[in-house]
Amino acid sequence: MTKRVALVTGGMGGIGTAVCRRLARMNDNVVVANCLPGYEKKDEWLARQRADGYDNIFAAEGDVSDFESAAEMVHKIESDVGPVDILVNSAGIVRDNMLKKMSLSDWLAVISTNLNSAFIVTKQVIDGMCERGWGRVINLSSVKGKVLREAFRVLKPGGHFHHCDMLRPRSRFVEKTYYAYLRMCLAVTGLLFRSGPAALNCKNYFIHALEMFYSAEELSVVLRELGYVDVTAKTVFYGMLGFHRAVKPQPG
Repeated sequence: MTKRVALVTGGMGGIGTAVCRRLARMNDNVVVANCLPGYEKKDEWLARQRADGYDNIFAAEGDVSDFESAAEMVHKIESDVGPVDILVNSAGIVRDNMLKKMSLSDWLAVISTNLNSAFIVTKQVIDGMCERGWGRVINLSSVKGKVLREAFRVLKPGGHFHHCDMLRPRSRFVEKTYYAYLRMCLAVTGLLFRSGPAALNCKNYFIHALEMFYSAEELSVVLRELGYVDVTAKTVFYGMLGFHRAVKPQPG
């Protein structure tokens, strides 16, 4: 497979981080995570990726809701690492409120970041993809994010949130071993039940879905981004099952 250059908008959030890591594991692609100009946690985030063995993940600052800023960001990426082959539009912010209480500035900020940015950034890379005859544009939203956001909305201030879920193993060795074991089990089950080729091939889709699961750390980031505080996580079975606890802060 050909090594590609991927750009992930909102790449340092919970979903963005998971996407960056997944793309970086595929054929050692060069992955660029977008963040806002002057983002104070950029260096810390990059250091964490390096510590976890992701030397092919980089950062690019740019406001994806601003056409000129996005254009400058893409130009710098193409000058530094090459043309963008894969674009993942995952930038998003939350300003949830009742219509009666929502301000115009909050409404416009959400539309600009969550909707307009997909057009603005795609516009910067689509011509090059067409000229090269290859490109991928992926627009993301999060069902889990919506569930966690709704839980935050209905929870009383000071209330405790508890969450248990399957997660991606924290060790890449354990992760690969686990997936190999699952492939074997699914293949044996398919043979025992005399499944057809289409059913047998479904094991790859199942594994790919598991690879997109959050790690415990990534889910903790998502909870903090939604507004939860005092987020703690405990895992068992090498990080494959996680228990998260968080608190909705008191107003003021």
